[in-house]
Amino acid sequence: MLFLRLSDDESDTNYIELLRELFSVRGPTTVAGILWTLVGGLLALRTGDTWLKLIFCMGLALALVRIWVIWGPLKRMTLHAQEADRARRVERWFLLGSWSFAACIGMLGVRVFQVGQAEQHMLFIGYVFTYGAGMAIRAYLRPVMCIGAIALASIAPAVAMLTRPEAEYFGVGIILLLMGTTGIESVLFLYRRAVAQIKTRLQLEQMAQVDALTGLGNRHALNERAHRLSRSKVRGELLAVLCIDLDKFKPVNDTLGHAAGDDLLVAVSKRIAAQLRAEEFAARMGGDEFLIVRSRLHSVEQAQQLAERLVAALNAPYAIHEHVLQVGASIGVAVGLAESDSLDALMNLADSALYEVKAAGGAAFRLALSAAVQHAA
Repeated sequence: MLFLRLSDDESDTNYIELLRELFSVRGPTTVAGILWTLVGGLLALRTGDTWLKLIFCMGLALALVRIWVIWGPLKRMTLHAQEADRARRVERWFLLGSWSFAACIGMLGVRVFQVGQAEQHMLFIGYVFTYGAGMAIRAYLRPVMCIGAIALASIAPAVAMLTRPEAEYFGVGIILLLMGTTGIESVLFLYRRAVAQIKTRLQLEQMAQVDALTGLGNRHALNERAHRLSRSKVRGELLAVLCIDLDKFKPVNDTLGHAAGDDLLVAVSKRIAAQLRAEEFAARMGGDEFLIVRSRLHSVEQAQQLAERLVAALNAPYAIHEHVLQVGASIGVAVGLAESDSLDALMNLADSALYEVKAAGGAAFRLALSAAVQHAA
């Protein structure tokens, strides 16, 4: 639903962050439900009107469902940047609930002005102003939902006040409409500022996790990946770590200079990135050392196939500064059980395998299995 986005800066990543912040604020939804119970229940009880009782029961049911959702499924739900489509489905249901509840407020107001007394009118006016202010403060992160809810809750009651003969009601109706109109501008301003702030924060976070020369991940990104893996262990799945070291990088630096060495590292990084698939992550660890993490493996052969592709790609000649360079790369591969072997342990195992490859002449890979994998086999 593209109409839910009102800013060109709202990328999928920004969108997920906006929803996370919206769903993390649970107090206002709870308070809205409590106020509906108190105000709507009192109005239905004092007037004794059947329609008001029916509207109150509808709103109460919606309020209870919204409170359960915000404290239950939404609180436990984890949204990732790659799950924008899933997030949009969740938002649509959240929007439907918000608009339905706001419509109940609007219907309550219309009926109150039809059958209620002045003190009951005053109670509802206070309630609808409170609701509108609360929506503007809490839900501006999703302006379409926020503006729609305010409109559904306030326009119909405002029209009901405008049609009454008393000048005071006409004045309050005008005030309600004007506040709703000016509130739209405030909501859009807060939304655009929030999008810009989130965009800046995410850019800074991304810069902190990217190697400036090659564009691959750095050690900070590797630590973040390790944290994610520790929270998403799946029984029976394998985890692979590949340590890569260029065999003849130092002579390039010594003979052609550091600029050629940097260009070579960039070319190597591009070849590594070209071999990566969805569940594979690459980082430059420093100098001419690289590391790849492959999660969600189902067989050791998948790690071997990745290593074979990398050896073939990295051992091919490079054209650097009008020179054809045959550098070569050595790769140590470690495979462990995702549920029991830590990333650090597999990095050490892969590093040991790498040294064995280097000692044997390089330009190849060596596979090492963790004790847990060997035992499972």
